[in-house]
Amino acid sequence: MCVGVAAGLTKLLAGVGAKAGAGSILGNIATAATAASGVVGAYGMVQNARVAKQQAKYNAELQEGQARLALEQGKLQSDRQRRAGAAAQASQRAAMAANGIDVNSSDALDILDETRMFSEQDAFAIRENARMQAEGFNQGAANSINQGNADAASGRSGAYRTILGTAATIGNRYKHWVTDEAYA
Repeated sequence: MCVGVAAGLTKLLAGVGAKAGAGSILGNIATAATAASGVVGAYGMVQNARVAKQQAKYNAELQEGQARLALEQGKLQSDRQRRAGAAAQASQRAAMAANGIDVNSSDALDILDETRMFSEQDAFAIRENARMQAEGFNQGAANSINQGNADAASGRSGAYRTILGTAATIGNRYKHWVTDEAYA
C-alpha cells in the first residue's frame, strides 16, 4: 500500500521538478519531505496496528490458558472436597460405633446422609465457581481479540487518512505551483 503511494508521489514530484527549474528546488524538497513524512507515518500506523493485533492475540491466549487452569483447579478442589466429606463420614461412623450407636439406625444414616449432601454441595459450589471464573477469563480473551481488531482497524484507518492528507497537501502545493507558473 505505502509503496504504491510513494511511487505515485515520486512520479508527481518528478513532473513538478522537471517543469519548475532551479527556482523552486526548495519547494520541491519541502514537497518531497511532506510526501516522505506521509508515507513513513502511514507505514508506522500500519505496523502499530499489526503489533496491537498480535499483542491482543497473545493476551487472549494467556486468558484462555487461565480459563483452562481455573477449570482444572476447580476439578481438583472439588475432588478434594469429596474426599474430605468421605473422610468426615468415616470419622462419624467410627465415633458412632465407638459410642455404641448402631451406624445402620435411622438417625445415624440421616447424619451420614446429611454429611454427604453438604460435602456434595460444597464440591458443586467449588466447580461452579471455577466455571464462572473460567467464563470470565474466556470473556476477557474475546474482549482482547475484539480490542485488537479495533486497534488494527483504527491503525489502518489512520494510515489511509495520513496518505489522503499527504496527497491533498501535495496536490494543493501543485495547484499553487501551476497557478504561479501561469502568472509568471
